[in-house]
Amino acid sequence: PAVVRYMKDLADTINAKKTVSGRISTSSEVKMLDTVSAYSDRMYEQIAALDDADKGASSGKSKSALERATYTRDVSISAMKILRETVDELELICPADVWPVPSYGKLMFNF
Repeated sequence: PAVVRYMKDLADTINAKKTVSGRISTSSEVKMLDTVSAYSDRMYEQIAALDDADKGASSGKSKSALERATYTRDVSISAMKILRETVDELELICPADVWPVPSYGKLMFNF
């Protein structure tokens, strides 16, 4: 939801600038919106992949604990790392007042 809200803010800014004058450039906002939208699409695909990985880890009662743990290590954690990279990029792009969780800087240094 935070990313969607930021995309709406960018789109509203683009539309407002165009309403004032067709001569006002919106290229930077359009590029930012394209970038955020691409990351958002990627994030939701990665969330679905992580959900699938988690379902695979918990399915099959005949699997041993070692097999489930190995699957989690190899598949679920890998999917988590990929998703984390995308979320980290979005955190850098989205304004702090939109981002719903504290940044690493706030967590580590209280600023």
